[in-house]
Amino acid sequence: MKKYGVMIVGTGWVSGEHIRAFEMNEHSQVVAIVSRSYERGRAKADVLQIISELIRQRQLITVQQCLSQKSERLKQIIEYIRKNYSTQLTIAAMADEFHMSEKYFSRYFRNATGQNFTAYLNTIRIKQACTLLRETDRTVLEIAFECGYENVSYFNRVFRSQMGISPLQYRNTSDYIQ
Repeated sequence: MKKYGVMIVGTGWVSGEHIRAFEMNEHSQVVAIVSRSYERGRAKADVLQIISELIRQRQLITVQQCLSQKSERLKQIIEYIRKNYSTQLTIAAMADEFHMSEKYFSRYFRNATGQNFTAYLNTIRIKQACTLLRETDRTVLEIAFECGYENVSYFNRVFRSQMGISPLQYRNTSDYIQ
C-alpha cells in the first residue's frame, strides 16, 4: 500500500486507499478498509484517520458546529415559545414541532436553559400578564386566558408563586414589582 504524505496528528499516516474512498464518497469501501484494518490489528488507528479525514473534508460535523447547531435550535425553540405562549403549548406539541421525542425535548430544554419547559413557559406567561395588568383594564380572567392559561385558579397560583402577591394586588400596587 502506497503511503501519501498526509500526516494526521496522533494517528499516523493516511493511505492512498483511504483517500480514494473519501474522494469517491464510497462509504462501503471505507467500511471494507476498516474491516481489513481490524484484521491487521490497526482498526483504532485507521478509524481515527478516517474520522480526521472526514472532518477535514467537511463530511462530518465537528463538536463546535454541533454546538452551534444546538444553540440555533435552542434559539428557534425560545422564539417559538415567545410567539406562541398564549396557545396551548405542551411538551408533546413542542417535541413534535421540533422533531424530537418528548423525553429528549424535556432533557434538551432543561439542560440548555437550566429549568424545565413548564417553568420557563410560566415565566414568559407571567411576565406578559404583569404587562397586561399594568397597562390595561382587562379583568384577571381575560388576562389569564390571553396569556395561555385555561384555569384561572392555576393562573393565580402560578402568579402568586412567582410574584409573591396575587394578580389583583399586583395591579393595585403603586410601584409595580418586576
